[in-house]
Amino acid sequence: MGGASQPNPSGRVVRSLHKWAIQSLAQSLAPEGPVEWPEGLTPTDTLHLLAELAQQGHWTSLEPFILRLDVLLAALQVSGERQVLHRVYQGLIDAGQPIHQAHPAALKARLNPQGHANTNQWRACLNGASNYAGFLMEAGWFDQARQVWLELEIWTRGVTDLSRFRLEVRIQLLQTLSSYCLFDEAETLAQDLLNQLGNRDPSDERWSVYLRAWLYSALSYNHFAQGHYGAAYDWGRAAVQELHHPDGPPRIVLDVLCQASKAYVVKRRFEQAEILVSQACLYAQEVYGVHHLRYADALMALGCYLQNVDSIKKSVQIYHQVLKIRKGVFGSNNVKVALTLEDLAYVTYVQEYNCGNFAESRDMAYSALRILEHRLPKHHLLKASAKRVVALIIEEMAVDDTNQTKKQCLLEQAERLHLSSLSLAKAAFGEMNVQTAKHYGNLGRLYQSMGRFKQAEEKHLKAIDIKEKLLGKDDYEVCLSVGHLASLYNYELKDYDKAEKLYLRSVRISETLFGPAYSELEYDYRGLIQLYQQLEDYDKYLEYFHKFENWKLLRDRRHEEEERENQNVAAKVRMALPEIVKAVVTEGGPH
Repeated sequence: MGGASQPNPSGRVVRSLHKWAIQSLAQSLAPEGPVEWPEGLTPTDTLHLLAELAQQGHWTSLEPFILRLDVLLAALQVSGERQVLHRVYQGLIDAGQPIHQAHPAALKARLNPQGHANTNQWRACLNGASNYAGFLMEAGWFDQARQVWLELEIWTRGVTDLSRFRLEVRIQLLQTLSSYCLFDEAETLAQDLLNQLGNRDPSDERWSVYLRAWLYSALSYNHFAQGHYGAAYDWGRAAVQELHHPDGPPRIVLDVLCQASKAYVVKRRFEQAEILVSQACLYAQEVYGVHHLRYADALMALGCYLQNVDSIKKSVQIYHQVLKIRKGVFGSNNVKVALTLEDLAYVTYVQEYNCGNFAESRDMAYSALRILEHRLPKHHLLKASAKRVVALIIEEMAVDDTNQTKKQCLLEQAERLHLSSLSLAKAAFGEMNVQTAKHYGNLGRLYQSMGRFKQAEEKHLKAIDIKEKLLGKDDYEVCLSVGHLASLYNYELKDYDKAEKLYLRSVRISETLFGPAYSELEYDYRGLIQLYQQLEDYDKYLEYFHKFENWKLLRDRRHEEEERENQNVAAKVRMALPEIVKAVVTEGGPH
């Protein structure tokens, strides 16, 4: 009797019967059938019935059902299948039903405690509304999520036994405001939360270790989004420092690891950033699985890391993976998909820069911008980066185009996009900001391509001045602008003394930050070789010619090493949270 166990078909039979029942029920709810939603369904059955109606294409029948808050909030309770509801929700919106605008308004009326029979019923509604706001955030409906968080904040004000819940609401509201670039509102809220934290009673149980970590991470993200990289790093590191308990809420742990990794990247703390992002990916894979939206969030952080450590090919692969996950859930007309396309378009543009094959990156960048134009208000800041990427790509396409009329048209289009991006950045951040400086630098490159050399020099000098004041003289961003100005002096203005000094400065910074095989060194070495040839300084010419040849060997070796790698940076040994803290946290920072 010890042989292999026989398969029991009863489980499959039950699942088949259940699926058949849901399909039949969906058909009965079609246009020709009854219009009343069935009573007594479990949350899981509610979700599956909505999904089946969507699968059968009954969008007209589906809309009035999902507009019922009791139906929506019931479906949201099925946390393990949340992505199923995202597909239904996005499908309805794509079909022309703006349910994302109707639900927040309906919830506003429901959150009044006087509209409920008892306190428990009201609190269940609060929890449902919080769940819904988080759902909206996941899908990039930032303004609608903001409306719900604000209503929750209002109705829980002064309710003593809901103080922890309200605190969680306010932290998520801060994340939402930062995501939607409402930085003035975010700053007011952040200061209030910090004052509340500073004035707390030490015995106040609302401020658990992980809530502090969550707040610090939200503060890091807020500063990161504004280009305040020093503050983003300080708060990101402070958030990680709170992860000294071995277990914590998965969502908070993952948020902290992902945001801290990006903050460490922009401060060029690459060793610690790699630990953070690899652990974030492993953690998300273990907790959520490789098809989950939270795993995609971790991969976005990994793509950012790889892009910044000059592993462009891997970065392209990772962003493609993110795009597949997000498009599988949200379809092709969603803000989160657009933001992924934008990053993917940029790294693809960088990857194809030398060969000049920009068609793929151009198409992705245009797709990203079209989605953002459709989904966001007219002058929203989130469009600035997408416009920048489109402008960079069509500028390079214009440079290579032999049709002068078409070339001029593309360059003028690129100028309009860059000026629009600059205007949006200045309106949001002012003049003295890294994002504003980047746009000045992009205009400098464009004006060089357009033959407007005086304007190009002015923009590059302005970009360098702002970056040096904010980031120091040896930062990567400064290095980029210095190299671009050197190119202008070398190839266009023939001011070889200035060009030489800038090229050598760029080489020094690049080698210090990234090592002798860094890809951008190619342009500095080519520039110096051309410069010394023009000056007839053949000793220097030969010196940098040999350095360039050695750089090529180093690049080939690096490519071979990357090809031999069977696993990417995310495939490492999972570390306990206290180990991560020990590996990446240093002394100092905010208190």
